[in-house]
Amino acid sequence: MSTAPDRPDDAPDDDTHDLTALREERDQLLARAEEAERIAELLAEELADVRRELADREKAGGTGWFENEDDVSPGERLAPDGSDPSLLSISLAVGATVALLTTLLSVFNQGVVSLTTFLAAAITAALAWSAWSTRIVAVEVSVDGGVVTVKRGQDVHRFDLRNDATAFEVRGVPGRSDWRVRFVRRGLPPIDVDARMVDADDFMARVRRYRPEA
Repeated sequence: MSTAPDRPDDAPDDDTHDLTALREERDQLLARAEEAERIAELLAEELADVRRELADREKAGGTGWFENEDDVSPGERLAPDGSDPSLLSISLAVGATVALLTTLLSVFNQGVVSLTTFLAAAITAALAWSAWSTRIVAVEVSVDGGVVTVKRGQDVHRFDLRNDATAFEVRGVPGRSDWRVRFVRRGLPPIDVDARMVDADDFMARVRRYRPEA
């Protein structure tokens, strides 16, 4: 008695499906690897550019963060300890750039919802905020006709020394790092003028023309 031939086994079809899925996964991994390499190259180029820029500015004898450094006194570029305060914000900005690229790399490799991506994004935000809050804003101080004008970015403050109601305090001694003249404002934070903004002796001489008791 003859029997009907067995039906072809479905295993080959399953193997083909699995092989196709593996190839697709391989292609996705290769694409992510290529994207990661591209981001790494961009990061390396960015860091190299920053290093070259800093090296060029050091060779030129200044940081170049002001439009006309010849008109800026050394005290405006350097902190009382001799360091350049602008380098802190620059370093933080570079760190924020690195963290941002790391975040993008993590998104490509692990997706948006991952611990690594979350931590990288948090670090990026913290560094970016720190870079912004520590940025150096050029300050201009002048004394004209008895009026002290302090320009800080878009903010302008004026204090009339001829008016006895204009209150200020002299703290420290000219020539020392703790010297400053603090102009008191009613209901508002005070405005300080220190050795990073002006020549202390020259500024005090101008102030004493109108306030000999200072």
